[in-house]
Amino acid sequence: MYREDDKLYLIMERKPGTQLSELWPAMTKDEMRDVSAQLRKIWDHLRSIPSPGIYSGITGGPLQHRWFRWLEPDPRINGPFNTEEDLNKALMLRSEKNWESTGTWGWMAEFFARNLPGALTGHHSVLTHGDLQRKDIVVVVVPANNLDKRRVEVSAVVDWENAGWYPNYWEYASCFVDLEWRDTWPEHVEHIVDPHIPEAAVLRMIRQDLDF
Repeated sequence: MYREDDKLYLIMERKPGTQLSELWPAMTKDEMRDVSAQLRKIWDHLRSIPSPGIYSGITGGPLQHRWFRWLEPDPRINGPFNTEEDLNKALMLRSEKNWESTGTWGWMAEFFARNLPGALTGHHSVLTHGDLQRKDIVVVVVPANNLDKRRVEVSAVVDWENAGWYPNYWEYASCFVDLEWRDTWPEHVEHIVDPHIPEAAVLRMIRQDLDF
């Protein structure tokens, strides 16, 4: 992506393959482990990119995740944020505004105000995809030959609209809140990114509050 003559240009590449969600049910356990290992390398590389030290969108602007949006622009909710404390305050304020809009007392917002500062703290910002799902992973099947069995290779990771600089627990925790627990995928997520179970439990409460 680059800007020239006051116009923004986005360069895209068409990658071959199939969504991992379509292929997963027919994959062997070895293929699942292999794909998870490939994805681990990709996510490790993301995390190796030096952080600007803030919590922001990919280019330093507002965070694009839906929990940091409101009816009108509000930098207290949208970001960017200099500290994790400010990011937590944004989630608290978003909850407060949600309840105000319904004319209902914000008991959950008060709970977050009391407990988020202690529950979500000490996390540095890392480059985060923000939507780790099989539908956003493109894979190609390399057929078997006389020497090797078939292999499933990661071709691309797509859907970067939520990407940004988030606390290092966010990738796992934001994925955890949407897991359906119908197959082996949740187990493999733990091998792709380091699990943050306490933070994931907190984010699940936040999702319950902000998405419903």
